[in-house]
Amino acid sequence: MNDIVELEGVERLKKDLREAMIRGLQPSEVRYLVDIYYQTQKFRTRAANQKRDAGKAGEPCELAAWTFTQYESIEGSIKTALEEWAKQNPVGRWSLSVYGIGPIISAGLLAHIDITQAPTVGHIWAFSGLDPTKKWNKAEKRPWNAKLKVICFHIGESFCKFSGRDECYYGKLYLERKAYEIEKNVKGDYADQCEVALKKTWKDGSNGVKWYGGCFPAEAYKHIATLGTEAARNNYLKSVEVPAGEGVPMLPPAHIDRRAKRWTTKLFLAHFHGVAFKEHYGTEPPLPYPIAYLLGHTHVIEPPAKATEGTNVEECQP
Repeated sequence: MNDIVELEGVERLKKDLREAMIRGLQPSEVRYLVDIYYQTQKFRTRAANQKRDAGKAGEPCELAAWTFTQYESIEGSIKTALEEWAKQNPVGRWSLSVYGIGPIISAGLLAHIDITQAPTVGHIWAFSGLDPTKKWNKAEKRPWNAKLKVICFHIGESFCKFSGRDECYYGKLYLERKAYEIEKNVKGDYADQCEVALKKTWKDGSNGVKWYGGCFPAEAYKHIATLGTEAARNNYLKSVEVPAGEGVPMLPPAHIDRRAKRWTTKLFLAHFHGVAFKEHYGTEPPLPYPIAYLLGHTHVIEPPAKATEGTNVEECQP
């Protein structure tokens, strides 16, 4: 019944969105719509799972199917409205031209980031929770914007998802960065970070603490990438495990993947900042906005050449 009550206003929402597009959405409304979109996406995924499970069990699934359709309709309506809104801004059009970045992310960035408050990309990194020096302690105000941080999470996930496609410029950079991180990891270059991680509370016997504690040889890291299932990976790790400290202290695979996604997201935000800065002020941003001695490179990584009126609506979907 809760789903039915929640969805009674679907048609009203569509009408309100059409009217909002006529008068022009405000950034606060866009931020709200982006948040609603991600919530609806979760509900739609849950409805799809319920529909699938009911079908497999031979049970009635009409309600789940109807619920799925309604949530899907809401997503589509929001995406259409936000795409039109983002297209009205040159920076939005640039963002939409990037493979893997669609209307939700583009509109969300435009609505959250005020370029007049971000003289450097470092301000954007800090505001989106991507500055590791910013700590959130108890009884203190959160030092970043939680909803912008969610958008940045989706940026990284999208580039990862489309990294196998030639059109995905940032996806290729994600793979390049991940390979770089892996090479450093197996050499033990992150031993100091492993030592810090070991000070946290860990579940006994978890593979995470074993990676950090140097319980596996360096060659194990690359080999597990060739194993297709979690069970196969766990069995292999058991077979090569050594006493703590006899192997190489390494960051777990999931940790390395997060590092590569975060690096790629920060680079994209550096390019976003550069485009927005030049559009607003008519001059190049103060260097080094995408210089990656900040990001592990010794040269400027330019944004993709395509920055046209065309749009790209690819985004990471669950």
